[in-house]
Amino acid sequence: EDVVSCIESMHGNHVIQKCVEQMPPDSVTFIIQAVEAEAQRMASHMYGCRVVQRLLEHCASHQLQNMLDQILGSIDKLATDPYGNYVVQHMLEHGRVEDKRRTLCVVEHNIVEFSKHKCSSNVVEKALEIATIGEHAAQLEAERSKLMFKVIGDVNDPNP
Repeated sequence: EDVVSCIESMHGNHVIQKCVEQMPPDSVTFIIQAVEAEAQRMASHMYGCRVVQRLLEHCASHQLQNMLDQILGSIDKLATDPYGNYVVQHMLEHGRVEDKRRTLCVVEHNIVEFSKHKCSSNVVEKALEIATIGEHAAQLEAERSKLMFKVIGDVNDPNP
């Protein structure tokens, strides 16, 4: 309860972020537990999204499994959220290859709507970048092909 109120505080969130950045990952379990109790809400909160991003940067995926599962289950909502979209982009950048696959799949299925939206268009850009030149680009070749097909269609089709 106290951790959540700090996360949601204009000033307190900086303290929580600094804890995540400076403390050993196994020492921030209390922060992870506070966030995972309401991961989607934290990811779409003005200050909570920053804490979630720091957790993605500094903690091992096995520590964040519950949080990751909740976020992956609401990618479509978070991508269009003014704060949640940053968490989705961070997952694309710092997540495991399977998290990236699931996120890319959601982007592919919603690419037209996402591309026309102020927030989620940034997620589409990040998805294209990660699938093309990111750390796991070679492993994401099938997802990249599906994304490109959605964007440009069949290159052999005379009437795309």
